[in-house]
Amino acid sequence: MISPGWGRAHRTLGALALAAALSPPALAQEPAFVRQLSLPVADDLIGYPRGVVADGHTGEVFVCDTRRGRILIFDTEGIFLHEIPGGDVFSAPRDLAVDPEGYLVVVANYERRPGLIQLDFDGLFLGEIRLSGLPEEALEPVIVSVALSAAGDRIFALDSANLRLWIGTREGEILTSVDLAPGADERERRDVILGHVDVYGDTALVALPASSQIRMFGPDGSPRGSVGKRGTAPCTLAFPTAAALDENGDLVIIDK
Repeated sequence: MISPGWGRAHRTLGALALAAALSPPALAQEPAFVRQLSLPVADDLIGYPRGVVADGHTGEVFVCDTRRGRILIFDTEGIFLHEIPGGDVFSAPRDLAVDPEGYLVVVANYERRPGLIQLDFDGLFLGEIRLSGLPEEALEPVIVSVALSAAGDRIFALDSANLRLWIGTREGEILTSVDLAPGADERERRDVILGHVDVYGDTALVALPASSQIRMFGPDGSPRGSVGKRGTAPCTLAFPTAAALDENGDLVIIDK
């Protein structure tokens, strides 16, 4: 059993853990921050770790194994702790966020469609979170990434159908939103790719891989600038999929 109190999900440690999971096992030659994720059975491999997050308070790592329809939990040393299987309740988990009490908000298939579900810290299904209060012209949302505020009372959801960042209550009532492709025509909107969203303090970070940008927003969706210039030279970005802020306020970017 996993005890509550996992805290807010931090994607930086999770991204490093993902890199470790896909790296050779020569740990002695790796930097000190790299850890290998170890499952209890040798032939039990992670199918497709589409979402990897970690608790910045405990260091526990959560892996959304999309292909095998499960959520894996590892300790700070990368040792397997717990598995939350999908099956009849949900399938193909793609991203998740953790609130201060250890409850999970997961992007997964629910009733054969993409959705947001909530699980307790033991993996018990608590229900679906349906977004409400959307504009009349909005399409049915397709959520690809989710984050929670530090207090766990606000949801930040990236929607690939409407190319929006929805900001709402924990129950799914939309308070405001951000158009992530303002002024783009229909053809240009088809080319927009959404990465991950994460929240650090009062700053939401949204990765836009095809635009080679990380955009920053306040808790009310107000713009706080962007980082990124397309290129292959130092200090340029190619295909950034996620970002994080460290304790010094420095931006850490995962560039695929």
